[in-house]
Amino acid sequence: MSFASQFFGGGVSPYRGWKMAIFTTNSIIFPKAGYVRLAMQGSGGSGATVASASNGVAATGGNSGPWGVKSFRVAANDALVVNIGAGGAQPTGGVATAGNQGGVSTAVLNGATILTAQGGEGGLFRTSAGTIDAPVPVATVAGGDFWVPGIRAGSATCSGSVQALSAGAASDVLRCGLGRSASVNAAGVFSGGCVGSDGGLTSIPYIAFEDFGIVPSPPASRSPGQGGVQASSWQAGPFAGGANCPQSSQVAMAHGGYGGGGGAGYSQTFTGIGGGAYAYLIYEPVE
Repeated sequence: MSFASQFFGGGVSPYRGWKMAIFTTNSIIFPKAGYVRLAMQGSGGSGATVASASNGVAATGGNSGPWGVKSFRVAANDALVVNIGAGGAQPTGGVATAGNQGGVSTAVLNGATILTAQGGEGGLFRTSAGTIDAPVPVATVAGGDFWVPGIRAGSATCSGSVQALSAGAASDVLRCGLGRSASVNAAGVFSGGCVGSDGGLTSIPYIAFEDFGIVPSPPASRSPGQGGVQASSWQAGPFAGGANCPQSSQVAMAHGGYGGGGGAGYSQTFTGIGGGAYAYLIYEPVE
């Protein structure tokens, strides 16, 4: 059964449509009337920084972004612009600072916005003994047929003799409510959040992301859904969270994959950037 007949009814044109992954802002002209299904993963938030290598400070990774799906009809020569939001940027200022929220992503059909995905929230910090929780996810997707909230990063607990940094959260692309990075109460390096599990370091050799098709992994990154790992120099795969970054030489592993949160770091320069947004489009023309 075709996508068009399954979701809209009606026959499919002999002219075949296409499927496309969208990593950067893209403009599309549809040559014939047809049906479109667009899945949009919002960008991730960046990790917070403690701006210090001393003990008694704590920071959390960033939250993953929400995602949603919209199906709609198009006419011949309709124009769609998919704006891909950037992941939350590294904190600045030279002092302990919260992470930044990911950028907003939109789909605009013939000048009208039909889908909006907010970015995940940035991590939080504290500079005295105790626990800091990552922010409660409140980012939304507006205009979709359905949407799934982002995942909260793990907490960080420090004492006078411990610096604690948690990693970034993974996206909930499996719709199971999992993907949180480990809550941290000790110094050390910790994996970024993995899709389909809480606590990181879960090995997922293959995941069929039904709503996002076959997802390519960028060079030097892990498989889709697998969090960044400092000890193995593994960068986060698509939709996964970045590792925490207590080491200045390992910042690449702290950045989130598509939609994943960045890991917390001991300085602004070595804090994980949130993963950028990602979209997947299916177009089928009809008679």
